[in-house]
Amino acid sequence: MKKIEDYLVEQGLISSSRLNWAKVKQNETGIPLYRILIEEGIVSEEVYFKNLSSMFSKDFINLDMANLNRELIELFPAQLMEKYNFIPIERVLDTVKIATFEPFNIYMVQEIEELTGYKVEIFICNITDLLNIKKALGITIKEDLALKTLKKIDLESVAEKVKEGYGNDDVIEEVDLEDYDVESSDAPVVVLVNKLIYDAVKEGATDIHIECFEKKLNVRYRIDGSLKKVMVIEKNAQEAIISRLKIISDLDITERFIPQEGRFKMKVMDTQIDFRVTFLPSMFGQNLSIRIFNKKKTPLAFDDIGMSDYQKNICAEALKKKYGLILVVGPTGSGKTTTLYTMLGHINKEDIKVITIEDTVEYRMDGIHQIPVRVNREDPSKSLTFATGLKAILRQDPNVIMIGEIRDEETAKIAINAALTGHLVLSTIHANTSINVLSRLKHLGVSKELISDALELVVAQRLVRKTCKECQGDVEEKKSCHFCKSTGVNGRIGVFEVLQVDKTIKGKIADDVPGVHLYNYLREERDWKDLLQDATNKKNNGVIGQEEVDSLTI
Repeated sequence: MKKIEDYLVEQGLISSSRLNWAKVKQNETGIPLYRILIEEGIVSEEVYFKNLSSMFSKDFINLDMANLNRELIELFPAQLMEKYNFIPIERVLDTVKIATFEPFNIYMVQEIEELTGYKVEIFICNITDLLNIKKALGITIKEDLALKTLKKIDLESVAEKVKEGYGNDDVIEEVDLEDYDVESSDAPVVVLVNKLIYDAVKEGATDIHIECFEKKLNVRYRIDGSLKKVMVIEKNAQEAIISRLKIISDLDITERFIPQEGRFKMKVMDTQIDFRVTFLPSMFGQNLSIRIFNKKKTPLAFDDIGMSDYQKNICAEALKKKYGLILVVGPTGSGKTTTLYTMLGHINKEDIKVITIEDTVEYRMDGIHQIPVRVNREDPSKSLTFATGLKAILRQDPNVIMIGEIRDEETAKIAINAALTGHLVLSTIHANTSINVLSRLKHLGVSKELISDALELVVAQRLVRKTCKECQGDVEEKKSCHFCKSTGVNGRIGVFEVLQVDKTIKGKIADDVPGVHLYNYLREERDWKDLLQDATNKKNNGVIGQEEVDSLTI
């Protein structure tokens, strides 16, 4: 279905450039697009909603308090009018006419008809008129249900077969929706999806996995790097859950056979959080993975993320440089972005201009300019990629540039060029160790000479689970430990290897010394500590257990 904003452009009522600006602001703030268009004066409220009515072939109505039927309004639950942003204006036999500024809600008509027994005829009105009338009647209206603050929801209102408990495989919430026809009403599904999101954020999860099997759905949270099953859902709720998440992610709900990726924003516990959701078709349905980007988290100091005094001093020295390339490497989910922002926090001063380009902005930091990568599905040429963004950033006279990830040859070469022309460039790249980054850059088409000239520091890292301070991970004591939920571990900490690329190392890179020879030189001549040595030191100090050390050798 064509979107109203595209319809307005076709009608010549707004320009493409102003629309694109509004979409950028929507991505940055999470404010609904129609509010930005109206509040910024790009289009008047009346023009917007009159064209919305034309597009949906609905009549437009100017609401007037004097002409409203209060007796009719009192027949409708306030909660229902609040949920769907409407007000009844007239009843003719078995049909009720309603006014709303959100006619595109696919569940509204169906739920109103089921709960009231009336057929529904929709009229479109201005948002201001409806808000004023709701206020006068004492009915609170929420303009954007997708962004409302989620409150703790007791699933007993959805199903009675919910068992309390969390984090124990023997005590898992079981949701039975057989008493609800999920095809005919979204209410229990909305409650369920909201609960999944709220609980995941509350428990500090980084990912939500909803996995389809033959007779059930499993829900697992990734907490402290480990997956934990938290819920089993009846199979008959599968399509409704998938549709709900696709709708709020602005994806095609009819597409079932190819992978899809989308994003949405929600306020959870007074914090706006970004979510990236991917759908992957499987034998028994579409599996979902939701990555949680909690922007409320504050970047830490080097001590807090687990660096030793020696490691943080090397990082601090490299960050004093006016130009050069600093790379943080490791697999997905190893805390690379947290380390980058720890570095940015160290150098963020009034006399330094810092610009970042990221695919999703995970942290918010005052004093720096943060740019999110944007993908335009309808016209890829209008997408903002790392490469196109970098070219524009270089014309903004920055001192420091942070690139969320170097993924391709073009981005790698622009980053190297920026590092060699008076900019300090910080980025991440996927490599297993600090030495492996050399071959990774070569694979992306960067010559050994340019690597030698530009590279100043490489930090390789992993995240490992910390031993619970309360029970110290003791097998006997942890049975009753509430701090770690009977796991023996609580929270994660970084394990690092820090490679300072001094003149000697630069020479060896330029001479194309094999990685194994470089490693042996560092270990034998400089007593350099790699990831395993750093993990062993943390284990000896009681910070982590032997199991975490062993995980680095697998």
